[in-house]
Amino acid sequence: MHRREDDGDEAAAGNASLDLNQLRTFLAVYRSGSFTAAARLLGLSQPTVTAQIRSLERRLDRELFARTPRGAAPAPFADELAARIGEPLDALAEVAGHSVDAQAEPVHVAGPAEFLSHSVLPGLGPLVEKGVRLRITAGLTYALLGQRRRGRAPICPAPDTPPRPAPAPRWGGRPLVHR
Repeated sequence: MHRREDDGDEAAAGNASLDLNQLRTFLAVYRSGSFTAAARLLGLSQPTVTAQIRSLERRLDRELFARTPRGAAPAPFADELAARIGEPLDALAEVAGHSVDAQAEPVHVAGPAEFLSHSVLPGLGPLVEKGVRLRITAGLTYALLGQRRRGRAPICPAPDTPPRPAPAPRWGGRPLVHR
């Protein structure tokens, strides 16, 4: 059987030959903004992620990401591609029994214990039901803010400059107890 391929058929054939693993890797880099973060999410090495993205770029004959010191900035075509393949790939992952964020790192929330337990954690319940994993650290505000500044506690629901304890009252030199 002879099949005639015109320009439209060639474009369709080119898209049909795309590798789903490469598209999945592309989507992970796109969503995480980093080749390294995508590698962690997918359980791959960073060089493997880089090789898959380069191979996909060659196949599409388009650059997908501009490499920056802080990660990967998507090219305009990457935005279009992610919009087209995001939902179908997520649906495929669900059919296969894989949660889209199954390997995502937990969100680290830190704060004073009383504040977390009474104000923050009850509001996070719906997210946990949707599969968001949390790592909770309770502690003193000043210590936690120091951890946040060092990048160890990304979410710390506390003011940047919490009020300092009030100074001890001065009694004007009068003794409280007479001897």
